Amino acid sequence: MYESQVIDDLEVVVIGAGIAGLAAATTLHGSGVKNIAILEAQPEPGGRIKSVQFGSGFVDLGAQWFHGTKNDLCQIAKENGFLHSTNSFEGLGNYYSSGGKVVSAKVVDNVSNVIAEALSKLENITSEDDIPDSVGEYLTNEFETYINKICDTEENIKLKRQVFDWHLRFQVIDNACTDLWTLSAKYFGKYQFCGGDDYVNLKCGFSKVIDHLASELPPGILRTSCPVKVIKWKKRDSHSSKDICEIVTENGDIFHCEHVMVTCSVGFLKENWSMFDPPLPLSYLKGFNCIGFDTLNKVYLEYDECWWGSLEGIQFVWDSAKRKKMLEGDDTLWTCDLTGFDPVVGLPNVLVGWVGGEGAVLMEAFSADLIGQHCTQVLREITGNTEIPIPKRCTSMHPYFLLVRPYTGPATLQHTGHLSLERNKL
Repeated sequence: MYESQVIDDLEVVVIGAGIAGLAAATTLHGSGVKNIAILEAQPEPGGRIKSVQFGSGFVDLGAQWFHGTKNDLCQIAKENGFLHSTNSFEGLGNYYSSGGKVVSAKVVDNVSNVIAEALSKLENITSEDDIPDSVGEYLTNEFETYINKICDTEENIKLKRQVFDWHLRFQVIDNACTDLWTLSAKYFGKYQFCGGDDYVNLKCGFSKVIDHLASELPPGILRTSCPVKVIKWKKRDSHSSKDICEIVTENGDIFHCEHVMVTCSVGFLKENWSMFDPPLPLSYLKGFNCIGFDTLNKVYLEYDECWWGSLEGIQFVWDSAKRKKMLEGDDTLWTCDLTGFDPVVGLPNVLVGWVGGEGAVLMEAFSADLIGQHCTQVLREITGNTEIPIPKRCTSMHPYFLLVRPYTGPATLQHTGHLSLERNKL
């Protein structure tokens, strides 16, 4: 039978052993703060970072790339030989409209340039600029302005609208929001790219970085399977008459410390405000409510051979609204929010697809086998290739198909935060 403990006189308790928690703990320890503890709810550190062996290599179920190399974390990965020599890209390859019809590169490039220019302007605006509230409205206005200026065929304009639809789906995924009409345009540019290369891969997955950071800590500091129940952040110490923090875990353990650092995801915090005693100030809650979080899913498919040849990607071009109406009530409705499939660096027989919006939630109702069948059905339809095989079962004992949903677990509950329209009201 487990006997609960009382641990006194800690300087700092870090709650959460995801990348933020581990970075905080290693920084504190390296700065001379030795008397610390890290409490992690899950059986292992990492949070929303999870790499698993798949086929002949590794895939990441959560975080997948370094977006920019000019940061301390990427330097740690580089110094330890974790980085892959080849970077990834998205949105390459053929853009298929239906039945194997490939949209011309000129049409794709025209729309891509309009979106790139619009987003570049959006990243440099100030909150005082007179623009629409949401990114969805802003991009739609910019695109319609472009359409009204050009002289093109009816068929090309239809295709350009469908390519624009692809970009909207891509931005939903990139910003982890339900739709772009909930994403603040005025604060879109608050995201700062740290510079250097983008889409930087790791040889054996992001978990290598987690393992390294955890190994840098002395034994006993990291406590896994230790979910926190209550944080009493203004408890009066009867001995010193000072305010201390008392953390009570679901296991019954009690930790007393001078400071507590909460590194849980915003999604988790929004579902667990009651863990703070006394409640957090209203200003904190208003601030957190400005940060949106929504479901994002990934799909990996492994095959016996690379049936797509040298293609750098298979992108799905369609009118999402019409397609959703056509597939209403059908199990494959979720696929309307797929942007397509891209090859995976280091795994020549594997494709990865990203799903955002409502589709990311809908797909979680289906088994891996069914999701694999759905993907095959769409791939055959869009490419016109009815010979595309069902994904195989891999030899590593993992399912042939990995459905990635690391963001809806009780201890994570988030992908990437974004500033919602609530931020415009403050």
